[in-house]
Amino acid sequence: MRSSRLPGARSRDSAAARVVVERRVLRQICRAKLTRAARAKIARALQEYAWRDVEHGLVYAAIERLGHRDPKTLREQLPAQATRMGFPDIDWQAYFSANQKPAATPSADQISRLIKGLIQPSKGPRRSA
Repeated sequence: MRSSRLPGARSRDSAAARVVVERRVLRQICRAKLTRAARAKIARALQEYAWRDVEHGLVYAAIERLGHRDPKTLREQLPAQATRMGFPDIDWQAYFSANQKPAATPSADQISRLIKGLIQPSKGPRRSA
């Protein structure tokens, strides 16, 4: 039985899924109360990562330039940092949603698991030639 998928459809689906995970990782980084050690571990994990969405790469670069900050300070300072970097038009609500409760604050372990899945995405079933 032949598949009705177009050639390359899987890679586009995979790329779109990675962009979704990228945004989730950034949201969690922005909302998490992390120690310096946890932030450093996350930074090492993402050091060589090639962001699929340009905005995500810019947001992460701005976070890194600000260094160790709590979520409230990040919320206050990220827009100015991105503007200083030449990128004033980022939708910050996408990263700091007003409806997220403090109880939903992610842990460093949760963020690390997401990053691991982003860097080493699970492979689907192998295709036979």
